[in-house]
Amino acid sequence: MKNTTTYFAETKWTAEDVKSIRPKWSLKKCEEALSGIEGELTDRMTELGFETMDVLLDLNEKEKA
Repeated sequence: MKNTTTYFAETKWTAEDVKSIRPKWSLKKCEEALSGIEGELTDRMTELGFETMDVLLDLNEKEKA
């Protein structure tokens, strides 16, 4: 059976993203750090994503009313 799920607003992070926050770090250190926080980052992004989605849906409904 074919997967029919459509995904929206996907986010991916790179060592370069970490380096923009920690410019003195090497890319290797940035990659290691990102790997070490990946689980917590994913959890927090999901939590904030649901909060943001709720707020934006409310605003969208109010604009259409």
